[in-house]
Amino acid sequence: MRMRIHIRTGECCRWAIKGMPRKRITQEMLERQRRREAEIAAIPELSDAVQRIVSREGFLQLFHELRDNYSTPKEAYYFLEAQHERITGEWKYSEYNSFLNQYYRWLRDEKRSPK
Repeated sequence: MRMRIHIRTGECCRWAIKGMPRKRITQEMLERQRRREAEIAAIPELSDAVQRIVSREGFLQLFHELRDNYSTPKEAYYFLEAQHERITGEWKYSEYNSFLNQYYRWLRDEKRSPK
C-alpha cells in the first residue's frame, strides 16, 4: 500500500486514501486494547529447555545428542517429535524424511562454519 499525505494534517499515513474516513476509536476499544496488551504482557517466557526443543537449531542438536542412545535414529526422532507435540500441540516436521533433509543440511553447514 502506498503512503499518502493526509490532506488536513500534512502527515504521512496509510489510512489517508482519498475518500476513506478515519476510523473512530472509542473508549471501549481503548479499554479492550489495554486489556489485551496486559494479557499478552503477562505471558511468561519460555524456559531454556522449551526454547531449545521448539527452535530448529535446538531440535537438531537434541537429535544429534540423543540418536546414539536409541537403537535407531528414527526412534530418537519420534521421541523428540512426541515431546515437541506435547509442548506445542503440533509436530515440528511433517515426516522423518523431511527432518533428515534438514538434519543433513545442518550437519553440512556445521562442518563449513569455523568454530
